[in-house]
Amino acid sequence: MFHGTLTAFSDEFIGFAERGTTRYALAYRSVDHRSIRELCDEVGKATPSGKYKPFTPAGGWSADILAFAAGLISLQEKRHRADYDPDYQPKQSDAMTAARTARSALARLTAIAAAERKAFLALLAFRPR
Repeated sequence: MFHGTLTAFSDEFIGFAERGTTRYALAYRSVDHRSIRELCDEVGKATPSGKYKPFTPAGGWSADILAFAAGLISLQEKRHRADYDPDYQPKQSDAMTAARTARSALARLTAIAAAERKAFLALLAFRPR
């Protein structure tokens, strides 16, 4: 999901036709795991914090973006557990479920209305202060 999000981000701001260029790589590498996680945490809040409120869609985030954010958070937690918990023994079914979750969440990111997707991705690029 991380790389799918970075691809959507870079396609939005640099352009699909620019894949393979240094500008595209610069955009792609400009977002880190923590930034995406913090934004997804913020998107999942019932009431946005003050600095995010002006940039939240008037009716709130759609069900698709909420599901995308929840999926990203869940998978990042699973990845951290797999990377850092030496006692964790995932099963093949865990990996298959994670892959389905990632595919579904990325499909939701693609399905989001263009204006909402751009608003979400812009918050990755331009963090409110």
